[in-house]
Amino acid sequence: MNKGTKKKKITKKFLEENFFFDKVSRTRDGTFKIRKAFFYRGGMTASGWGRKVISQLREAGIDARLVRTEEEWKEWPKTSYFMAEVEIKQ
Repeated sequence: MNKGTKKKKITKKFLEENFFFDKVSRTRDGTFKIRKAFFYRGGMTASGWGRKVISQLREAGIDARLVRTEEEWKEWPKTSYFMAEVEIKQ
């Protein structure tokens, strides 16, 4: 499966499952960053977001490994994000 196909498969599965995210992007090293915006955390953490992403990918039959998670916090009115970086195994 080529890199473009992987990104499309991930995006399609998330949309089918009503798994809301803001952006899926592929990095130069072949990992994928999946971001979700937040205004209030509502109990969510970056590591919780990462676990949720991996769970959804595995349910879709996509073997993935969580590389790292990050909270990209910005002062209002800018948007803050939870980010999960994943590696898709062949």
